[in-house]
Amino acid sequence: MVSKAFLKCTLLTKTNHTNIKHDSFGSQMSTGDHFEELRGRLIYAFVGLVVCTAINLCFGSQIISFIEKPYADVMGPSAPLQTLAPSNDIIAYIEISLVAALIISSPWVFYHLCMFAAAGLYSNEKKYVYSAALFQPLYS
Repeated sequence: MVSKAFLKCTLLTKTNHTNIKHDSFGSQMSTGDHFEELRGRLIYAFVGLVVCTAINLCFGSQIISFIEKPYADVMGPSAPLQTLAPSNDIIAYIEISLVAALIISSPWVFYHLCMFAAAGLYSNEKKYVYSAALFQPLYS
């Protein structure tokens, strides 16, 4: 037995082509095209993260000084921060640079994720995605 919902859906897709999802250029995309779009967007997001990480690695000592300043103001110069293992300095430097890069590049990453999702939305749904993308830097 074929359900009525299946028949209705089949007739709707055969007779009414307004329910077909299109990309941002108005053309229909196959599953392979969607995967290709996702791959491209993820590559752009990752490259942005890598660039921000490289820049933050150059300015890591200034970032650490900025983070240490409230502690030094409260405790005074006689109580410096300590590391208990030789590798902790390097690991902390890299972690702080990576977290700063995640914060700085989050609008870029979120933009590309929104643009991937917008390719599968109707035009009336896209306005909600665009408005969310505008306010995303306030949340990061």
